[in-house]
Amino acid sequence: MASSSVVSAVQWIGSQLIEEARPLFNVEEEVQGLKDELEFMQQYLQDADSRQEEKEIDAAVRQIRKLAYDAEDVIDTYILKIRRSNQRWFMRSVGVLYKFPLVYQVSEKIQLIRRSLKRVYDKFNNYGLRRDTELVSFKRQRPPSYPYDDGRFDVGLDKDLPKLLEVLTGEGKTHVNIISIIGMGGSGKTTLARKLYNHPYIVGCFNCTAWVSVSQEWSTLNILSEILREVVDPEATLANSGTSSLRVPELIGKIRSILKKKSYLVVLDDVWNREVLEEILPALPQGNVRGGNKIIITTRNRDIILFQNLQQNTYYYEPPPLSDEEGWELFHKIALDHHRHRSEASFEDLGKEMLKKCDGLPLAIVALAGILHMKDSIAEWHQVNEAIRSRGLDDIASHMYGRVGDMLALSYDNLPYYLKPCFLYLSLFPEDFKIPVGMLTRMWIAEGLVSAAGNMSLEDAAMQHLEELSHRFLIQVVRTNCKGVMKAVSLHDLLRDVALKKAKELSFLQIYSQVSELGFGDKSAFATQPRRAAIFSSNFYPAKISYDSYLRSLVLLTNSNTPKSIHNYTEPLNLMIVPQSYKLLRLLTLRGIRTVNGSLPRQIGSLLHLRYLEIRGTNITKLPGSIGKLRYLLVLDYRDIVSEDEIPIIKIPNVLGKLVLLRHLFLPIKCLWNVGELRLSALPSLQTLWGVRQDKANQQWLSREIPKLG
Repeated sequence: MASSSVVSAVQWIGSQLIEEARPLFNVEEEVQGLKDELEFMQQYLQDADSRQEEKEIDAAVRQIRKLAYDAEDVIDTYILKIRRSNQRWFMRSVGVLYKFPLVYQVSEKIQLIRRSLKRVYDKFNNYGLRRDTELVSFKRQRPPSYPYDDGRFDVGLDKDLPKLLEVLTGEGKTHVNIISIIGMGGSGKTTLARKLYNHPYIVGCFNCTAWVSVSQEWSTLNILSEILREVVDPEATLANSGTSSLRVPELIGKIRSILKKKSYLVVLDDVWNREVLEEILPALPQGNVRGGNKIIITTRNRDIILFQNLQQNTYYYEPPPLSDEEGWELFHKIALDHHRHRSEASFEDLGKEMLKKCDGLPLAIVALAGILHMKDSIAEWHQVNEAIRSRGLDDIASHMYGRVGDMLALSYDNLPYYLKPCFLYLSLFPEDFKIPVGMLTRMWIAEGLVSAAGNMSLEDAAMQHLEELSHRFLIQVVRTNCKGVMKAVSLHDLLRDVALKKAKELSFLQIYSQVSELGFGDKSAFATQPRRAAIFSSNFYPAKISYDSYLRSLVLLTNSNTPKSIHNYTEPLNLMIVPQSYKLLRLLTLRGIRTVNGSLPRQIGSLLHLRYLEIRGTNITKLPGSIGKLRYLLVLDYRDIVSEDEIPIIKIPNVLGKLVLLRHLFLPIKCLWNVGELRLSALPSLQTLWGVRQDKANQQWLSREIPKLG
């Protein structure tokens, strides 16, 4: 698992060697040597990760992970100090006197890290670790095997559908208005519910439908707002649907008044506890039973329905495991259908042997087949079988989620080194979040998780990484464009749990839902120094942090699956904590937050490592001129501003032309601001310009600026 940390460090240090030639001039040789040695150590980590049950190897792996982080910290801190000294006239005048001690200190620290790496290398040799020299990049494959995109992989559902369709339409159990689909994680509950929800017969029976993902961390306000949005205008966002100012009682009343006049079908997916239903069901009138009003609930807990006599009007259904024939059909579609050379009996015999370890659970079968889909030789299949045996999967499942968890963990372990950090990064988003592909790939690039070879752009390389994750069935494609290109993806909640667990072990990232979890004033809360932090809450935000942090990414996001939404503010956020406490940030995302004065602090310009700045769905109407100091910024995403004014007045300083490395610029549309003041002709790397309308008012600006863009 250390490979995720090391590959991230290697790629970041490599980018710094290219971008920071002047600051690193005096220590360039030391930094290059450090990068080369980390890259060399990376070749041993695939074998080391597979043997971490051995205590000595586990300790060595932890040590190299810490050294990789130390290397990033030393180099980033040094560059930050050099840059700041170059911005101050007095420091420039005595530059040599100031920089000489810094050069000496960083050189000593790098040499110390390199000596420690040498000791770890000696240990690896003593432990007999194998060196993997074939660290090759992903080669694009066609056709893409997107899971769950068109029903190709919905195996074993046909036998379930007829009875459930009867119940939903009132032709069977006429007293039923709730269908509860129950099963453990990975048993196919959501797939079955989605099949029912999209069935042509059902679509014709109900004139009003809504699908809401609930998950473990749920908000009554968010769920009700989403139901109202879907029954009123499914194409609208919560930010412009007129629901953001409503509170729970108002939402309940409005939803009831709409639904009591309609025949509706509402799906509450992934419900974890009874309290959700106690607070949501009052919004759903249940008088018309025969074919009129139906609710589908998917859950792992049968007992959540056992209140208010709901069980009397509930039909319970538990999807059975796939039969041997059905399991083989699903496995074959993924692992064998597109590989003609795998038709010989040896592949089939070995595949069926491994398939027995899946216990008929669809997600476990998909995970196993996704691993083997990328393995071309029978020898590689034998290696996977041996990995299954070494994990004890012949006996009792070792993972908290049983066989499914074991197979998902094996899927992660089988990822190539360059994909592991990209996969772990997906857990940064909330459960059931529909992740926009463009946003995700831009974040990967800003974090230094993607490198490109030859003439390939970073954006193309990032898309190839995402495609390979889809080939391995580790992501679900939830939206494509007319050409079949991925536009949004999601992560199964069990896969997200696997990724979060591993990310926490690696100090790769940490998720917080309340301010109390941040432990302000208590350094032990950040004892592991996570490199990335995400705070998902509509009620809690930090007001003060009393010490510096090594965070590279900070994501502040309201607890909602809708990126543009604002919900349930309590205390406004004082953004001064960001430049004061997170000086090494590469990425800052602010979604749906409210600030004290509706502006970013001018000190934001001191975040000289910042590559990605996203401000969406906030009340921030003023950007400081100091953002012009963010000379390494690759992405500025400033959209969906929410203000008490019907058309907010936006102030964007005329400094964007200083952001010479900017690749993607997103600006607000429905706001009053003078585009004519912006000078973008100095942006040779710009690929995306979003938010400038082609109307008469902007025609002169467009004709002047656009032809000059790179």
